[in-house]
Amino acid sequence: MPVVPLVGRAAIRVRGGDKDDYARVVEQFRRRNPDAIIGTYVSGGGCRPRAQFDSYPPETIAYDRLPKSAYTGEVIDGAHTVNVADERTADQFADLIIQEAIDRRMAFLYLDEIRHPSSGGTKIPWEAMTRYLRRIRTGLNAHGMKLVANVAVSPWIMAGRDADLLAEAVDGMCFEGPFEPQWCRPNAERVAAEIDVYRKWLAAGKLILLAPTGEREHSREDEYRLIAAMAVLIREPGQSLFVHQDYFRSEPDWGRWPAQYGAPRGKLDRSGPLLWRREFESGRLMIDPAKGQAGPYEEQPRHAPP
Repeated sequence: MPVVPLVGRAAIRVRGGDKDDYARVVEQFRRRNPDAIIGTYVSGGGCRPRAQFDSYPPETIAYDRLPKSAYTGEVIDGAHTVNVADERTADQFADLIIQEAIDRRMAFLYLDEIRHPSSGGTKIPWEAMTRYLRRIRTGLNAHGMKLVANVAVSPWIMAGRDADLLAEAVDGMCFEGPFEPQWCRPNAERVAAEIDVYRKWLAAGKLILLAPTGEREHSREDEYRLIAAMAVLIREPGQSLFVHQDYFRSEPDWGRWPAQYGAPRGKLDRSGPLLWRREFESGRLMIDPAKGQAGPYEEQPRHAPP
């Protein structure tokens, strides 16, 4: 199973379109990717006024669906932050999101703008945030839908109770900028902590999506290759660890790495302070995360399947 199939899972919305445009995009998507699992997108952090809606389906719950007392007063990128630290408000907001997702009749909900306190983007305690997420997950699961949350956090920070709270609250999680270049990659123990928390979630049956980021186009592919290589090293057969790929870009070479290297033949091993390696059926994959934009270091497979 590749880290990235042509498209394995996608949350679709159409900017500047309407219901008919959305239906056409979904149909085209299904024809190209008949086995893909299609979900829907909603912000889990705030609400926008209806006049600001610029996509279909809307990316947030409408501002007027909650009383003004439900908001913290903070506005981020035009969205009014909902105070989910208040249980009653959190339940109201969660129920609106659940109903919106159910009405869209997709396989999963991609819930964006969930922030851990360490990100600096919220003052809402993590216990309150994950209680709110658990309510959404419970409501969705009752209707056969899954919850995947995009969480603003450096995962190495989450070892321990915070990681357990997230695992209890969602079916899957997405992280943008995994193995953060400045604060994580140069530190062997932080890299090890991030690997450990991913493996813990994967062993618990969670889906993880890693979304590399690159400030400059010429560094983008190196960053994707690095994160894809880390995913190959971390993942065990049958686990759901994926790397984000832009739908409009051609399939990258790293999407074929799992098929090229085959099943793992040994455990993930740290050789030296920052060099990680693992043996596979068709070769050895080695990475120095501290190299960051330079990308993964790999030995060519001895024999690759056609």
